[in-house]
Amino acid sequence: MGTDCFYEGQGRLDGAFCEHDEERKLAYLRKLHEIGVRNIEMECVALAALCHKAKIKCADVCVTFLDRLQGDQVIMTEAQHKEWESRPGALVAKFIKARLSNAASATTIQ
Repeated sequence: MGTDCFYEGQGRLDGAFCEHDEERKLAYLRKLHEIGVRNIEMECVALAALCHKAKIKCADVCVTFLDRLQGDQVIMTEAQHKEWESRPGALVAKFIKARLSNAASATTIQ
């Protein structure tokens, strides 16, 4: 799910402004979970809008670092951070390789 900010829009309690409490935050996050939301982020809407305006195809790969139903703070080791940070690139590379392979197969069949 996309939102306009890191704190209020994602139901966090640790931002500069907070108009809800832990109970309301958890109710909000549980409702999102019930309807299938597994990630909340804020960049892809802006990226998609800019690329659409420029007529450029784009995609967004999100990484989830924590279960928001368990807390708001990202706690990980440096090794975990490096591993998790590398996963989106590996996923995109695998996707591109598959697309290129499929395109090459389609070309040789014709």
